Amino acid sequence: MTDDSRRTANLLGAAVLCLHDELKTVLARQFHRSGEGPAALCALGHQPGLSNDALSLLLDLTHTGTVRLIDRLAEDGLVRRQAAEHDKRSIALYLTVAGQAARENILRERLAALEAVTGSLSADEQ
Repeated sequence: MTDDSRRTANLLGAAVLCLHDELKTVLARQFHRSGEGPAALCALGHQPGLSNDALSLLLDLTHTGTVRLIDRLAEDGLVRRQAAEHDKRSIALYLTVAGQAARENILRERLAALEAVTGSLSADEQ
């Protein structure tokens, strides 16, 4: 590895850490919760009707952790449970209107944070 490629890798690593911290701060401020809540809202907006098990795999949470997460999101009025169409014994998860609005805010805030970094780059740098 050359000195230039090491420098590039180091700068990229620093940028990723800064972006992570900024996104975490933005999402905590916007969503008033940290952790997997924003990721769950984004996933359920992208794939409505996911089961607890599917969401658990997607977020790399235990089944119990996913149930607690969905309980909190349901208490906040962001997610609703209903019987799955293919198996009435299974529960499907959907965003409520408030959940959809929260997801849109999360995506908008995330994009703004990313554009704050990439917006100063030239077309070649992008």
